[in-house]
Amino acid sequence: PAALGEIAAHLGSDVTACLASRPALMTGRGERVAEIRGMPACGVVLVNPGLPLATASVYAALNAAPLSAGPADTEPVPDLAGSFERLIDYASPRGNDLAAAALRLAPVTGEVLTALRRLQGARLVQLAGSGPTCFALFATADEAKGAAASLQAANPSCWVAATTLGER
Repeated sequence: PAALGEIAAHLGSDVTACLASRPALMTGRGERVAEIRGMPACGVVLVNPGLPLATASVYAALNAAPLSAGPADTEPVPDLAGSFERLIDYASPRGNDLAAAALRLAPVTGEVLTALRRLQGARLVQLAGSGPTCFALFATADEAKGAAASLQAANPSCWVAATTLGER
């Protein structure tokens, strides 16, 4: 397991979290992974406009100073206690620091975000990771499925999927 985690970290910062297959908060480059307790079950729609967008290019476009190997973030990860509203309250004020750089490199991503924001029931819309995939959270899986179907019909060239997150 330890060797697998080390290999995963070299493949990509988010691979370690994917190995755990549990809801997590990722900070830094993605190498700081903290489990989210009480992640509520909710629906999510994922949309990719079908264009490549290399993570390295997005980080380069960010023009940020390199991250140090300093101490982990001090903000504790809250216990969401299975509450969708707590999840939205916690996640809404936090953004994705890579969004502006990704939008400069792939402006169509902005159109995807706009389309997701227009979906009935979408409560949180953001860029996923370094993009170009974007997501919208919904209170229920059924809301997400309906929204995904309407979005796919209006945007047949995009990859659109609805799924669930959290504890069922």
